[in-house]
Amino acid sequence: MIYREIPGTNMNVSVLGYGGWGAGIKGWRNVSEKKVCESIITAYKKGINFFDTAPIYGNGKSEEILGNELSPFRDKIFIASKCGLIQHENGFVEHSLDPDSIRCEIEKTLNRLKTDHIDLYQIHFPDKKTPLDKVFYTMQKLQQEKLIRYFGVSNFSLELLKETESAGYVSVQNRFNIFQHEEAEKILKYCNEKKLGFIAYSPLCQGIFSKSVDINFKPSTRDVRHLNPIFNDDKLFNNVLSEKDKMKNPLKEALSFVINTQGVTTCLVTMTRPEHVKENVALTENDKN
Repeated sequence: MIYREIPGTNMNVSVLGYGGWGAGIKGWRNVSEKKVCESIITAYKKGINFFDTAPIYGNGKSEEILGNELSPFRDKIFIASKCGLIQHENGFVEHSLDPDSIRCEIEKTLNRLKTDHIDLYQIHFPDKKTPLDKVFYTMQKLQQEKLIRYFGVSNFSLELLKETESAGYVSVQNRFNIFQHEEAEKILKYCNEKKLGFIAYSPLCQGIFSKSVDINFKPSTRDVRHLNPIFNDDKLFNNVLSEKDKMKNPLKEALSFVINTQGVTTCLVTMTRPEHVKENVALTENDKN
């Protein structure tokens, strides 16, 4: 396994990270809790030491499963979670970075993950209601209280990163893959200049590179992929599949593109079965450039 340091930290993380969205079970096709648990343990045994999750993933289910499976190895891994998205009983998702809300969220997150601290706590999405200076002040307080070691941001635009460059965050987590990379490349350049870690999510386009996605694939409204622009645009979807068909080894090429892009610290892959973990780790091991 390849390991890279998040600049400004002592976190030396695996270049292949475990993306915990699928571990929330809800919104993913043919995902079983038993196989998810097996995939988490397989990931740890194969050298993956960076596990990323969020309360919104299965309304806490992902954090709960990761906490149960990883607690015996807590001192050997890095756990990242997030704040700012709250799902209510009626299904409505609220964006809230109110300081009291963050305090409430992290208490629940710590309990579910069975830990006394989060290694990297991230703002999931910007919140137009709450001034970011108040949000970052709260993050700094959590850091002082040793509830979190470092904090980062996710889904921030380049403009917003520039506006908040002195806030103290160490990483940026944004979508980046072989088919969706134009905006992220600008952000990567900025991260290189400012010595920020870059965490790529959706490196495999949420299953585009799997055998289960073909020209007839249509995500239901309950499938998380209905939020992905590629799956929402028939012309774009067909073009992407056409480009994939031209590749000799689509999965390897997709992973290699992300991992070998300058400035990428780690990429998060949703792996809900142990065989997925083994395949992706093998491809990563064979791509040590």
